[in-house]
Amino acid sequence: MLASSPFLTCLVVRDYAALQAQLLRQPHSALLLGMGLPGLENPETCIGFVQGRCPETPVLLVGRGNHGMDGESALAIGACGFAATDLGAGPLLDELRKALAQCSDQLAHLTPRSNTSTIKLEDLSMAQRRVLDQLIQGKTNRDIADSLCLSEATIKSHLYAIYRIIGVKNRSQLIVKMGVPA
Repeated sequence: MLASSPFLTCLVVRDYAALQAQLLRQPHSALLLGMGLPGLENPETCIGFVQGRCPETPVLLVGRGNHGMDGESALAIGACGFAATDLGAGPLLDELRKALAQCSDQLAHLTPRSNTSTIKLEDLSMAQRRVLDQLIQGKTNRDIADSLCLSEATIKSHLYAIYRIIGVKNRSQLIVKMGVPA
């Protein structure tokens, strides 16, 4: 859902210190903050840091329901919502959609990066989206095939279909058109 958006990039950090360093280098449009992030003792402190550095950035808390957090608690400390990861995939996606809808005003200022206005990600199948997600992470065709338990030939077939749908001729053009940072 998020990874296929031309408006957002996915940043994965190893701990809270790395997140702080990244936010000091470059503000981001939105933040999905995992409650189990190493070094994060208090989500309120992180939200305060994010709001001080980039006040327009909505923060959505994500974690197990047993962290003592819920949607109301998250709103009370300045987040735009909370999604419990232990609910299973369907309920988790519902919670993410609900929380993101609550911060949609904050996300309304976003505009697509580079020339992404013609990208039709909704035209991609789920399999093609999984391949695209891995490609955006910089993985090779072999790495993608291994991680998705598919053959390289199948990956190439998906890639050609993705290129056609998005309107590019190769991986390099796709990366540029998607606005993926180098």
